[in-house]
Amino acid sequence: MNQSLKSATFLLRSALLSHSSKSFSADALVPEYSRGEIGCVSGIPYEHLRRKAVFREEMLRRDIGDLQNRYQASERRCEELITQVPESTRPLLRQIILSRCFSPRV
Repeated sequence: MNQSLKSATFLLRSALLSHSSKSFSADALVPEYSRGEIGCVSGIPYEHLRRKAVFREEMLRRDIGDLQNRYQASERRCEELITQVPESTRPLLRQIILSRCFSPRV
């Protein structure tokens, strides 16, 4: 055990020293895994990973639905405001016209 730790330390140190003149890349120290191997390597059963992914996907679908509903509601509010603009500006336009009619011209 102690010998393997020493050899691993030596390999890591030599890898670090050989990369010291070059830009360091963490990818060089990470072994490559084939597809579907990550769950097995990390000790997490594949079925658990799949359930977790399905649960997350369902949550994201609900979030998308909520966001679409909020977007539609804001679009309706925007349309309502657009239709209310002429009604709300009418009194102001009337005041502007009356002030121009009755104010002395300079």
